[in-house]
Amino acid sequence: MAELRTASRASRLILRCAREQAMANPSLTSLGLPFAVGETASGTDFATACLGPDEWLLTMPTTKTDAVRQAVMDALSSQPHALVDISDRDIGLLLTGEAVEEILASGCPLDLAAFPAGRAVRTVFNKAPILLWRIDPSTFRLEVERSFESYIRDLLRIAIDEVGADSGALRTTHEENA
Repeated sequence: MAELRTASRASRLILRCAREQAMANPSLTSLGLPFAVGETASGTDFATACLGPDEWLLTMPTTKTDAVRQAVMDALSSQPHALVDISDRDIGLLLTGEAVEEILASGCPLDLAAFPAGRAVRTVFNKAPILLWRIDPSTFRLEVERSFESYIRDLLRIAIDEVGADSGALRTTHEENA
């Protein structure tokens, strides 16, 4: 049984700055920024992914956004950086259950069997750009541009059927403005 659902509403910020700046700044290291590309870190209310040598995705509850934004701005105020709120651009989808690797393999070129939990990478699902984040062995989070959401959902429904999973077991739920 596989389940596709919209992730809980969250804020998403992209931080760009020199890795050396981030590593040397206690305010940023306290956010738990991972420094190897593809690594992730998460806490109770916060998750981060290193998307490139100088780029991180920061996700948090919407109630924490202003505080995180201010902390980053204070930490990097005298240094070149960019902090962009992409909360309204992307939506999070969670795919959980049996055969998730096979389902995703129908449209993703990565070797998902060799893709460990705690990793996140940019890739494509069919022709749509996504950020693929493996939460645990049977759970993937897909960060998808909102304009591709229905396309990705439709493709995942087809993949469920093709993999042989019970098509009635694909349960899709929405949370407003995720």
